[in-house]
Amino acid sequence: MNVLIVYGTTEGMTARIAQRMGEVADSLGWNATVSKVEDAERELPPGPFDAVLVGGSVHIGQYQRAVRRFVLSHLEMLAETRSAFFSVGMAIASKNEADRRAARRLAAEFPAKLGWRPNAIEVFAGALMFSRYGFLTRLVMRAIARREQGSVDTRADHVYTDWNSVERFVKGFLAPRAPEVRPPPPIGEAPSAPL
Repeated sequence: MNVLIVYGTTEGMTARIAQRMGEVADSLGWNATVSKVEDAERELPPGPFDAVLVGGSVHIGQYQRAVRRFVLSHLEMLAETRSAFFSVGMAIASKNEADRRAARRLAAEFPAKLGWRPNAIEVFAGALMFSRYGFLTRLVMRAIARREQGSVDTRADHVYTDWNSVERFVKGFLAPRAPEVRPPPPIGEAPSAPL
């Protein structure tokens, strides 16, 4: 069983989550191909795939353009294959329920607006990557962290990803389906043909 995990990333946290997803898939006996969306846009890794996960990080209410282009370019494959969308952002880690609802709504709206109906959608908290921010972004993110009563030490990065949730999501999405159980035929009758 082959699974393709394609991701868009800005500061690198979505890449870390996608790599972890690939490790979990491999541990379940799947053959996982993890690819940055720009690489997959140029040349789709060899398939066919039994499942596809596409992820992106949200910044100021938007996902990477390359993730959008990938989905639009591969709508047919995504429609014919078991697929999932995963979103990475800090709003899902907010103490404010309205912020968490907005993060889930944004994640659901993204594929819907593109005409994609994934089998599953999940939202994961990302990280405050102060080491990768410019001066202004660092100030804005520090103010947000202070508002949320999180760490405001800009000398270090702060990961909020719940790795157990990532693992549970992948295991649930890739779990083998139980075969259909049919009652035995009455004595003297031949078994019916498979559906």
